[in-house]
Amino acid sequence: MYREAEHIIATLGRDWAAVFGGNNHDHHTGENTISRYVHCLILPEARPDRFEHTVWFSEFFILVDENTENLTREMARTNLNPKLAKILADRGQKDPESAVEKLLVPPIRNPLRKGSIRGCRVLNAWQYWLLNVDAKGLEDSDTLEDYEEFRIINCGLMPYTYMVEYAMEPTLTDTKRQDAKKLERLAFKCIGQRVMNAILVAMKTKSLTTHQAIILVKNRVMQFQQDLLAMRDEILSASAVSDDMRKYVNGYLWIVSGNELWQSTCPRYHHQLHVEL
Repeated sequence: MYREAEHIIATLGRDWAAVFGGNNHDHHTGENTISRYVHCLILPEARPDRFEHTVWFSEFFILVDENTENLTREMARTNLNPKLAKILADRGQKDPESAVEKLLVPPIRNPLRKGSIRGCRVLNAWQYWLLNVDAKGLEDSDTLEDYEEFRIINCGLMPYTYMVEYAMEPTLTDTKRQDAKKLERLAFKCIGQRVMNAILVAMKTKSLTTHQAIILVKNRVMQFQQDLLAMRDEILSASAVSDDMRKYVNGYLWIVSGNELWQSTCPRYHHQLHVEL
């Protein structure tokens, strides 16, 4: 799995450089030599024929996010992101002409070929992300709750609702899928805190000292995690829980734990270790 991810990421990196002139950002998914690629940690139960597609799309939009940090918010929202969103909206129906289309159209066709309905949902979710990411800045959050909702969108978490289904292809009724919705939101809040930024928001909106904000955010994150585990146990303790539902529910736990493991072992966050969380 790691070797496959490494190959996909290296190939995409070269293709990206040929189209966009290289990744000028210091951060990349290969920087973590301890837990390796986050893609393998968050979707370890992906079907082999779907894994490559989930890795490619995850890495592509990580590259988009990292490189648009070199642009102003206005430039990203009026230039690059709408162009990419339009290519996604076309669903690969047109033969690619531009260099960007030649990079993006073949991968778009893959999930549609493998699983049309689930593939469309994945593409719709990434299209929504492109058009809404960085719609506002950290300074625009009036409450910690506003910030949490903002991070869920901004971190690209919402597409993983559909990535999980596409990658694992569980058989679920609409009722069972709805049962997992609250768990999904808790899972995303666990990741979406982005602790250091949440501390700044808490300090600003609640007029707290740094230490007070750290304690508040720490307790909030721990409560989200406890609630997530309790809800997981409640759903899975019901009678006649199918294997597919069990995998689907646990899939969200993999997303949370995989992200936490990757971030806790990633060098870019080591300078934050002095903060007692």
